[in-house]
Amino acid sequence: MQWSWRSTFHPLSPVYVAKIFDVKSSLITTPLRHLHSIFLVPSEDSEEIRVFHKSFPDFLQDRDRCHDDRFFIDSPVHHSDMALGC
Repeated sequence: MQWSWRSTFHPLSPVYVAKIFDVKSSLITTPLRHLHSIFLVPSEDSEEIRVFHKSFPDFLQDRDRCHDDRFFIDSPVHHSDMALGC
């Protein structure tokens, strides 16, 4: 599996996400399958997880639009957490 900084700005596969969080890929794909109207979850763990609408991640990362702390993504904080996880 080849990793690069460029990969962080593109969709990741369940294998990559699982590696970052040090869990089995099924712990990534199983919950996402319940969100099939939002995410395209691949049948192969090596294929990328995709978001159907670009506006969805934009919404989650905008504090003025996403008021629920359970779903808000503070990009600098979360990017740091992922970098530390690597």
